[in-house]
Amino acid sequence: MALESLTGSAVFIDSLVVTNPLITDQKLQGDDHIRGIKQTLRNTFRNVAASVNASAGELNALVGATVSAGELNVLSGVQALTKNQLVYMPSGAAAFAGLSVGAALSVNASAGTVDLDIAKASATASLDSSDEFVLVDISDGEIKRAPLKTMLAAGQDLVYISTQSTAATATYITFTNMTSAYRFYRYVFENVLPTETSATFYLDLALTTANFATEQNYVFFKSTGSAGGGAVTADEEHSAANMHLGDRWANVTGSGVGGTLTAYNHADSTFFPMCNWELGGVGETGAGVGSSPRRCAGFGHVASATSFVGMRYSFKGAGGSSGAILSGKIHQYGLKTS
Repeated sequence: MALESLTGSAVFIDSLVVTNPLITDQKLQGDDHIRGIKQTLRNTFRNVAASVNASAGELNALVGATVSAGELNVLSGVQALTKNQLVYMPSGAAAFAGLSVGAALSVNASAGTVDLDIAKASATASLDSSDEFVLVDISDGEIKRAPLKTMLAAGQDLVYISTQSTAATATYITFTNMTSAYRFYRYVFENVLPTETSATFYLDLALTTANFATEQNYVFFKSTGSAGGGAVTADEEHSAANMHLGDRWANVTGSGVGGTLTAYNHADSTFFPMCNWELGGVGETGAGVGSSPRRCAGFGHVASATSFVGMRYSFKGAGGSSGAILSGKIHQYGLKTS
């Protein structure tokens, strides 16, 4: 008697034997076969309570998918975008409340999209380094945003990291974010102005965020120019509490110290932490009147093989009196380790 066991909740379509019933089976078993077929169909399609309109191709498209029901729910309401549709929001008009778009963009609230009309876009665009773009990070597939200056630096060894600035009197401009991720750090000075004339520009190396080296050696050369001729002199100091990056800088509105400083061996316990710099600006001349172009170039190091995490810049007045930074910016860049 060829009759499968097709009762209970654990039988499904694959429980059916296609060769049953046999031609020799008794007619009185026909109703058992029919009930068994019904049971396997109900068990297999347990939650189907309406018409299923998916085609074989649409169902087969799910083969191999490992998403959960919760992940599929995230995509609920999302539709395919046409080539000129930039954003889709299932919540419609409410999602665009307060959204400001340009002449080339239009909000289609009923469809839930922001549409682009390329013919209305400007032929050229003026970009600022702080402008941000949305992109896909190929390392993890996530959608992220990045400023233009970071994108321009991508693929290059020298990477923009941060900018510290002051528009009011500040005792220091400090960076304490130096790590082994970069082999070198470069600092670019933009119109860094002292609060008083005849000021010396100082650098401290931070061994920790709260501890600054007390023994720093340096040497710098300075050249000045004036109508009567220029001069070149040298200044050298050992075991000083600060590196002198240059002296006799003037407090002259519209001017300030500019140039670059490169720091290396900051994360190396074998070699001395070292710095090279080249700066220019307006220096004092005569009775402290700032009108003389001035250039300072130098080298310095901490007199021990130790790592450090940051740098602190400051001004001091004539004779080492207290002073401050009136205004200016210092930009930080890093040279990648690999």
